[in-house]
Formats: sequence, C-alpha cells, structure tokens
Amino acid sequence: MGGVTTPDRFGRYRVVRRIGSGGFATVWLARDEVLDAPVAVKVLADNWAHRLDVRTRFEDEARILRRADSDRVVRVHDIGELPDGRPYFVMTYADRGTLGDRLADGPLPVDAALRYGADIARGLAVLHQVGVIHRDVNPGNVLLRSAPDGTERVLVADLGLAKAAAHGSGFTLAAGTPGYMAPEQARPGDAPLDARADVYALGAVLHHLLTGVPPKQDDPPPPVRSLRPEVPAPVEAVVARALATRPEDRYRSAAALADALDAAAIRTGSDEAGERLLVEPAAPSEDTLVLTRPRRHRRLLVVGLAALLVLAAADTAAGLRWERRDVTVATADGTIRLRVPHDWARQVRRSGWDLGPYGEAGRSGIALAASPDVTRWTDPTTDVPGVFAGRADGVAPAALLARSVAASCPAAPSRPLTSSGLSGTLTRRQCAGSPMAYAEAVLQPPGREFTVYVQVKEPAAADAADAVVHSLAVAGSG
Repeated sequence: MGGVTTPDRFGRYRVVRRIGSGGFATVWLARDEVLDAPVAVKVLADNWAHRLDVRTRFEDEARILRRADSDRVVRVHDIGELPDGRPYFVMTYADRGTLGDRLADGPLPVDAALRYGADIARGLAVLHQVGVIHRDVNPGNVLLRSAPDGTERVLVADLGLAKAAAHGSGFTLAAGTPGYMAPEQARPGDAPLDARADVYALGAVLHHLLTGVPPKQDDPPPPVRSLRPEVPAPVEAVVARALATRPEDRYRSAAALADALDAAAIRTGSDEAGERLLVEPAAPSEDTLVLTRPRRHRRLLVVGLAALLVLAAADTAAGLRWERRDVTVATADGTIRLRVPHDWARQVRRSGWDLGPYGEAGRSGIALAASPDVTRWTDPTTDVPGVFAGRADGVAPAALLARSVAASCPAAPSRPLTSSGLSGTLTRRQCAGSPMAYAEAVLQPPGREFTVYVQVKEPAAADAADAVVHSLAVAGSG
C-alpha cells in the first residue's frame, strides 16, 4: 500500500509510530516538541499525492474540521507539506482508540450505546450546522479521547468523504461504508443527499452497538430485539426510526436523534423501588413532568399548567415561593444516589469511571454524571453546570483532588462533612475569570475500604451544591 514510508518528523512534530492507514492516507502518532503534547498527523499516500482531485478532497477535509472547531469533532491544529510534496494536517490525538475497537468484544451495554449514540449525533449536528454531510459514519470513524477529569470524550472523525450539503445533488458515485450507507447513497443522482443520510448511518452504528452486528440491508432492517431481546422497546423504536428506508420517515436532524436517545435513556432508567420508571418532558413548561409506571393499572401523575396556577395562587395568598423540584439520579446498579436540580437530570451518564489516571491501571469504578449537557460541563471554560459522583476503591482522597479539573483554582478552607455513613471534607473552588464555582467532596467509611468523590459545578452565585452533596446516599456505607 502506498504512502506508508516512515517519515522522521512533520515540521516541529516528531514521529512516534504509525497508528492507522487506509487507501488514501496514513495517520501517525507524533509529539509536538513545542507544546510537549501528543498529536495525530494525517498524511496523503504518496501514490495519490499528484492526483489533483484526491489532493483537493484531502485538503477539504482539513478545512471542514477546522471550520467545525468543536470539542465533538476532531480538531485540526496545523497543516503542511513534506519535502516530497505530500500534504499533511495535524489533529487531535484520540488516546482511547475508536468505537470499532470497543465492539471487538461484542455488543455494548444499552446505556453505553445510548450515550455514545447521543454524543455522535451531537458531533454530526455540529457538521450539519456548518453545511457539511459526513457520508461515512461508522464505528471506525468515531474516536475516543480521555478528558481531563478521567471521563471520555467522543470525537467524530475522518471526513474524507464529506461534502457540502448544497452540493449533495452533484454526487455521481456511491460512497460510504457498506452496512452503514443510507439507501439513497447507494443510488447517486436520484435525489440530493441531506443530513438524514447521516441519521441513517448513525442508526446503523446504534444497531451495531446494541447487537454486535450492523443491520442487514433489508427493507426494513430486522428489529433490534430480534437479535437482542433485552433491549428496551423505547430504544428499539429510536433505532427503527433512524433506519427508516425513506428519508422523510427518519428523524429530521442529528440533533433530533440525539434528543430522542436522551429521552430513551431516561425512559429506561429505574426508580427508587427498582421498577421501570418512564420520564417524559411535557411541553410547554420545563417544570412539567409526566411519570408513568408500566403496571397492569397504570397510574398517571401530571404536574402541569393547572398545578402551576394553583401554586401561583397559593404563592400570592400565603407568601409561598415555588421552586423547581429536584430529581433523584443514580448509578446503573443504584449504589450511589443524588438529588439534583431538575435541569441537571436532562442527561445522565452512568458508564463508569476509569481509575487508570489515579494509579489503578485496568480498574474502573461505578460513577454517574448529570448535567444539561454531560459532554460540555466538564470543560472549565463553559458555563454548563453539573455533578459527578463516583466510588474509587484503592484511591486516596488526595489523588482524586489533585487530578480535578479545578485543582489549580484557588480554594476556600475545607470543612468537615458527613453523609450517608461516610465522613470527609468539602472544598470550594473559584477559578479566576470564570462565572462558575466548584464544590468537591471526598468521603470514606470508617474502615476506609473505598472513597466516594463528588464534584459539583454551578454558577458562583448559585446555592445548589450543598443540597446536592448532602443528598448523597451510598448503599452499604451506613
């Protein structure tokens, strides 16, 4: 295969090793010697370097990634040319491989598949907002990268087949990965492609994540639960709609698919009694929830406009103040529970906690994160609030605090804290120039078998952190 001659460096980027190659390009792991950081460098294969059309498409990929400029899409940091004329561009290094790597051992847990799907959908939505259709969404083109807090970020990558949506009708060749291509992609020229082609491809990825195989190109594809019966019906319904043969029957956008996956994740959660609890937002009020339990005699609880009017009247008459109700969120096994503001429960991630960065290589802990946007709240530069809570066996409290995203921010004196049979400290931090503040609790049982870490990020003027931390309940610690 052409284009795999090992270069020593790309300008200031020293080559470490090759990490991937395809028909048109090779990707190298390199070291930015100025910033002392790992990067990935994609270089066009030498046998294509003199094909103007291929070279243009390669450079277009770099331009698209640069234009997207999002933490949901691989970022391009630099571009250059080797002495032999081959162009290259420098991009984000994904240290945790690809989603395809995760599928090597078979299908993923349902909650993990939903989380990955929603993250990919929001990455595609970024591309669609800048007028680009990906056209080759598949598990190998979804990269995974460590976040500063030890969690994981999903990055949409490999836009070699991407095209401006406005030029969708100009496609003359079927392009994409078999098993993931939308039906209309296999019939170029029939009708202009739009974002719904990527919606179909992501539906195929979800099918693969849930069942271990991409869908057969039947009309329609077989139901997910025919291959994996334990997949909840709401999840199967989302995948089926994304995989609709006709574009008009699919979700209208990647953002709409992301919202549907979030709703499916909530609908398949569990309530405190351990039974299925379906939670559906009811327009128009964000404070309105419809809760239903699938029993023989279903009970419907609607907190709606009439209730708000009654409370408003009571407020006027008796001086009462209406506050949004909190919501209980929990880890997948129910070991850790917290009460959080209603808005924070819009997205709940229960995928566990990689303890490798804390010296426990190969081990993971149970954890959850809740936020209006679980992929953005961990970034200290955003104003998105949220909470993380996790159990870390064998990790000292000091190690957890030292790797916090807010570790370098000024801290107020720590104060003692007791919750759920655990004791420890609560520390508040305020980062300079940021409107957000952090509260971090590290708690242990009397015998110190494990540590529970809770981090709350909220506006500096808010006061939810104390209530969230004090609501902590840890099974078996009392």
